[in-house]
Amino acid sequence: MRPVRLLVLSDVHGNAHALRAVLDAAAGERIDRVLCLGDLVGYGPFPNECAATLADLGAVTVVGNHDLIAIGELTDERCGPLARRTGAWTRAALDERTRAHLAALPRTARVGDVLLAHGSIDDPQTYVRGVERAAAELERMGRDAPGARVLLLGHTHQPWAFGPATGTLLRGPRSGVVALDPAHPHLVNPGSVGQSRDRTVAARFAVLDTARGRVEFRAVPYDVAGHVRGLRAAGLPDGSHRMAPTVRDRVVGARWTLARRVRGLIRPGPRRPPR
Repeated sequence: MRPVRLLVLSDVHGNAHALRAVLDAAAGERIDRVLCLGDLVGYGPFPNECAATLADLGAVTVVGNHDLIAIGELTDERCGPLARRTGAWTRAALDERTRAHLAALPRTARVGDVLLAHGSIDDPQTYVRGVERAAAELERMGRDAPGARVLLLGHTHQPWAFGPATGTLLRGPRSGVVALDPAHPHLVNPGSVGQSRDRTVAARFAVLDTARGRVEFRAVPYDVAGHVRGLRAAGLPDGSHRMAPTVRDRVVGARWTLARRVRGLIRPGPRRPPR
């Protein structure tokens, strides 16, 4: 497969304003394929519009847990109150095209040396947050998808780039460019387009450049007021477009930030000549 630039999206969650902002941000540059890691619907008031937009783009898309819940293929017993309330609304709001589109989505997909899944390779409801679990997923990728070098996962709503040989390269609500060593596999999570789980309300995504061996994490503002008007018109809670980060995510992010600062302070000094 020739080197490509891939626009990587995840967890759109019925937020058409955020999705449009991401697509507009990427419109002025070369993008060869659009990849979506699932959860097109849930929480937001525009599930049909988001699904149609991605389908019309020919996006390579895998199914997420909220997509499966919306079409009755997964229960909501592991969901919180907000997800259950908005999920019930979503189930009733889906049109036939969207329902058929979600039902046809695979749980994993492959584009060249890139493997896509939502939560984990096996389970769209599994959160891959810790380094041990991430390393295990990359080992699984090596067994199940020989030749794949990048595993794209969503579900956590938190940007992350990790490799067993390099450790965490980027984590949490920040933007930046990360180099991916072609000699080693990497896990990349672009964060969430449509439902922020950090202090800043923004649409997060990534651009994976296989030619240059790097991934760029980005965040763009969107018309939050317009989205909230859509929530109110649908009778959904105003705050459905954002959630506070979990305690675990805050702790892990703080540890990684501290480790970066310590590494920046501890620099090797000049070598002493032998006596």
